Amino acid sequence: MIIKDGKIIKEISYSEKVFGTAVCGHYLVMSTWSHVYLYNILEPSRPKLIWKKGGLDAAAQVTFSPDCGYIAVADAGNHNLRIYDINGNPITTIHYGDRYDDKVWAVAWWKDRIAAGLEDGRIYVYKVEGYEPFSLKPIQLQQ
Repeated sequence: MIIKDGKIIKEISYSEKVFGTAVCGHYLVMSTWSHVYLYNILEPSRPKLIWKKGGLDAAAQVTFSPDCGYIAVADAGNHNLRIYDINGNPITTIHYGDRYDDKVWAVAWWKDRIAAGLEDGRIYVYKVEGYEPFSLKPIQLQQ
């Protein structure tokens, strides 16, 4: 992990390719070829593994919900969009088919919308029913 002066204060290594990372609050989520890892980085020099999920096939990208309560995973090789709660419990899996072009390579979450991007250029946008992220207050910038 890097702090503002550019010093590396902690390095985490894996035996497989790292595809994606995201930070939200004191959480760090990492996706590799076959796993998703969630860390508590409240103390960045001593990240603590909270959970690890396997069974993925090219977990290409990960993202948090705006309130850090959920994690969406683009599971390319299995052709799935997976959503977990912050405790690692699976919430839902959307399967896009079994053709080569049905691989999910990208995912983004904004407010109550999730977008998934597929190999063939298709993008699906979903409204997350029953999810109401915290309200963001604009910050007044000093001039």
